[in-house]
Amino acid sequence: MIAVFVRGLAGLVLVGCALSAPQQAQLADFEGCADRRHLAYEAMRTRVTTLMLQQGLGLAETVTGLEVVEDVQSGRDVRLSRADADFFNRNRFLDRDVPGPMGRPWFTSLRACLEERHGYKIRKIGIP
Repeated sequence: MIAVFVRGLAGLVLVGCALSAPQQAQLADFEGCADRRHLAYEAMRTRVTTLMLQQGLGLAETVTGLEVVEDVQSGRDVRLSRADADFFNRNRFLDRDVPGPMGRPWFTSLRACLEERHGYKIRKIGIP
């Protein structure tokens, strides 16, 4: 059990070192605003970190894309402009493991906190 914890901790340290300083600051903003009590929080944090690291995305772009994933998986009618569809496909938001559904209230709360507390401009795309 302790070995698993140590490996997990080492993995987080390596990811933290791989993120650029601005990305580390944005991840800290995410952690300060996200509801950590949600059952899928840890999986979502990993997903956010992976997208930021592998795709070089900022937190605002990552949250935008993950909100669309949530809407697509919930069966909502999602309409993307050509530019938004290109962004969504280019960054392969649906090509990776997706955490369990977070729910619209979770994203609404995250968005509000990031915008109010940290000044993020997170666009909402594809929702009629």
